Amino acid sequence: MSVFCAISNTVPVHPVLNKVSGSVYERQLVEKYIAEHGKDPSSGKACTTEDLIDMNLPTPLKPAPASITSVPSLIKTMQDEWDAVLLEMHQLKKSLHETRQELSHSLYQHDAACRVIARLTTERNEARNALQEISVSNAMHIAEADKQANSAGEGVAMETDGGENVNAHATQNGMPEEVLEQIRATASELVGKRKKRKKGANLAKTEDIGNMKLVQSLTSIHSASSKGVTSLALHPTDSNLLLTGGVDKKVVVYDREAEKAVHTFSDHTKKITEVAWNSSGSVVYSASADGTVKINGLGESAGVSTISCHSKGVSCLAINPAGNVVVTGSLDGTWAISDAVSGTTYAQYKVPDNSEVHAAKIHPDGLLVGTGGKDGLIKIWDITEGKSVADFTGHTDAVTDLAFSENGYYMASTCNDNTVRLWDLRMKKILNFKVFEYDGKINPHSVQFDRSGTYLAVGGQDTRVYVVKHWDELCRLEDHTGAVTKVAFGPDAGSIVSASMDRRVNIYGF
Repeated sequence: MSVFCAISNTVPVHPVLNKVSGSVYERQLVEKYIAEHGKDPSSGKACTTEDLIDMNLPTPLKPAPASITSVPSLIKTMQDEWDAVLLEMHQLKKSLHETRQELSHSLYQHDAACRVIARLTTERNEARNALQEISVSNAMHIAEADKQANSAGEGVAMETDGGENVNAHATQNGMPEEVLEQIRATASELVGKRKKRKKGANLAKTEDIGNMKLVQSLTSIHSASSKGVTSLALHPTDSNLLLTGGVDKKVVVYDREAEKAVHTFSDHTKKITEVAWNSSGSVVYSASADGTVKINGLGESAGVSTISCHSKGVSCLAINPAGNVVVTGSLDGTWAISDAVSGTTYAQYKVPDNSEVHAAKIHPDGLLVGTGGKDGLIKIWDITEGKSVADFTGHTDAVTDLAFSENGYYMASTCNDNTVRLWDLRMKKILNFKVFEYDGKINPHSVQFDRSGTYLAVGGQDTRVYVVKHWDELCRLEDHTGAVTKVAFGPDAGSIVSASMDRRVNIYGF
């Protein structure tokens, strides 16, 4: 706050207040005036210096003395300012030029590095593909070199690491020659197509997967008294048809659009453990804890065949790409190869230590079989010979499911040790390059890649979806109240279907 002297009309250095008149003065001026006149300068009332009260105000700032007092000095000051501005502008232009040169050099280096990385990546991928083709070719040549004719006889071929038992008119592992030729021809064709395969234009984007939500929940497929849907498979061509198996011992073909069962099969005497379609969707396969696999035809293919080579419950099954054989795994510590139509078992193999087989899947080329056991060991087998070609170690409890990516590069495995492990099959030395660890409540049971190999779904207490290569989690689907037993992707990953022990089958979309 500023005050002014009533005598000089300037800001006082030592302001005082005259309590007689209430006016503010500079002390030196008002004391001199009172000494001469004996009264207040403003009101004219009589007063003395004792009527003056000091005011405690901030010391006023005095204005700087004027430095420009003439036109020549003003012109000189403006000239100095102009020179300083020009000098500063020159320095800025010089700095800008140097920065542009540095940026241009950095962009050139970055572009060159990107070109080198792209070239090396291309060469690496070509080398990996060539190595995989060589591996497939070697497997085929080895199988061809080991072929031999055998004397007449009947029965199932049972092989261990050191023994053989060969069927009549069959190759060394028990499969007829025409079946092996079809498997090899299909593998060769699929390897050639893989290079030309491109992702579909309608493939769901990562943001679409992230926005997945529940669109339909089916609760009446299986009996409420024997609660739980244990297995699930989507029809290969009709996305409305679901194939499910349950604790109620039934296998159901269900039309989710009409919300009704189209076919129901009650051939098993214990719970269903796995179901599958053939490539045309005209035949359904079901594995059961009763130790059998039933082959049921639909429509013109109607009829029932049974695979009954196992002495304990069948835990898993898979159909090879050629569609001519079924691979089954059992709690009796064996896995078997059987005819996909008649159910005749061609060969049956024991795993090390007779460990229960809990998971079995066939590589997309059809030449390799992956099995996962109670002991946590994953083994890869040559389907044409029944020989073990690789062991994957790392799990510490029973393996519950396996899945191969469609391009054959990756394998995923779930385990009761609450982990999901990812394996790179292109490496000469099998590489477990990624591990998802979950808390004790998740306990993953099912794993599945989508048809394009872009996304990975894991089913446990909830369903989690990851993007391949980056392995970032895109979404969690948490609508089930029981353990998720199976997950599957719809066409172009546009939907996700999950089965659960809460008796529900949930369909998610965006």
